[in-house]
Amino acid sequence: MSTGVGMTGVISPAGAPAREHGAATDAQLRRACAELEGVFLNELFKLMRETVPEGGVVSGGTAEEIFTSLLDQHLAVSVAERLDRGIGAALYRSFRAAVQPPAGEAGEP
Repeated sequence: MSTGVGMTGVISPAGAPAREHGAATDAQLRRACAELEGVFLNELFKLMRETVPEGGVVSGGTAEEIFTSLLDQHLAVSVAERLDRGIGAALYRSFRAAVQPPAGEAGEP
């Protein structure tokens, strides 16, 4: 019998409904997709910030780098949690459709 690794890292028989083998709940799936979008946005913000020329009258040095890194991380998480049409939402819809059994199976009407 072939096996596949589920979203939770638990090995389950191929073709078995994910719900029966401890798959992530809807809230956990939504949170994981939002976190992945946050990581993506953080990298995007980091790359965008690298395009801004450094210098000026006052340079913050290492402290400024740490602050801007933390700010970018916070902004990325905030944006990811609030967007309904971002990458996280698209991933959520795709993964949910993949793990949701078809209508009429698993006792659903």
